Amino acid sequence: LALPDALPIFVLLAVAVAACGSGGKSGADNSNSTSSVDSSTSPSTAKTTVPEPTPPTTTATSASREADLALARLGLLTLADLPSGWSVQPHIRSTDPGIDARIASCMGVSVSLVNSSSQPHADSPDFVGSLGQRVQSGIAVFPDVTLPRQWIGLYTTPDALTCLARNLGPSEHATLTGAVLPLPKVGDGIVGVRLTGGSVTVDVVFARLGRSIVDLVVHDPTDVNEALLLTRMLERIS
Repeated sequence: LALPDALPIFVLLAVAVAACGSGGKSGADNSNSTSSVDSSTSPSTAKTTVPEPTPPTTTATSASREADLALARLGLLTLADLPSGWSVQPHIRSTDPGIDARIASCMGVSVSLVNSSSQPHADSPDFVGSLGQRVQSGIAVFPDVTLPRQWIGLYTTPDALTCLARNLGPSEHATLTGAVLPLPKVGDGIVGVRLTGGSVTVDVVFARLGRSIVDLVVHDPTDVNEALLLTRMLERIS
């Protein structure tokens, strides 16, 4: 994930990834149709225990990291993936370096399940719609499937919803509430969180393919088909 502060919340949320390598491949670096979702249909909020990640037993070689990085870059969204009328802006990174650690501490998990910057990873430019919508995409490739599998399960838990809302609210000058988004199956797993408060609506969506995590952060999801965008990214790295 990568998350926002005084900037729009979508910037901060770029943290995890924030933001999936298939089968034998993987890669990454840093350089819509309408998705109509009713938050009232969120799944049960029964507390789920997420195990601590197990450190990989091997260290990726420089060559394998470069290959993973190249794959991540290949999968990122481009302006052609967005509807007519959208534009591109340079990706804006979070100006709050401590937000990942605070979210991880709040959820009681390793920061490696919030911030993927230690992995080969890539971020797309930011895309801006005619109605003011904003979309950012990212891809991170991990040494094995352990963390990506935990990542998908983690963001369905009540703790994750509460901690994201609590830590990202100040950046939008709003009191936010988190709910799990009902989404169609994509890749090897998908999870989405909708954060709402006042006029603010931000979706943070992750999908897994093998040992990679693909993420979208959507600020105002009006006319944004998030599942379709994720599917296009996964197809490129499959």
